[in-house]
Amino acid sequence: HILSRINQTVKPPSTTKAARVPQGRFIALSLLRSFDLAVTNSAMIYLNYPAKTLIKSCRVVFTMILGVLIRNKRYKLRDYFAVFTLVFGLCVFLHADSTSNAVF
Repeated sequence: HILSRINQTVKPPSTTKAARVPQGRFIALSLLRSFDLAVTNSAMIYLNYPAKTLIKSCRVVFTMILGVLIRNKRYKLRDYFAVFTLVFGLCVFLHADSTSNAVF
């Protein structure tokens, strides 16, 4: 409630009409997202919990790639560096996990 009040004082309400999403597209995207979740969860049964958590945290990579390819979005160099660091750390962790017998 407090944040909405702050937002109203900082940014006055827009007088333009809100964009409407066609019902068919909304349903198709919802079904696609459900399928995505089912496939992701079925693939994750082969990994241990720390690896699952790390892989799920890498969704930012795909968001960034699609933002650049589809929406022509531009990111700062530090954002690319942060994503590279995340992916590099994930690769190191998963390689170490595949070569050890540690139980978490």
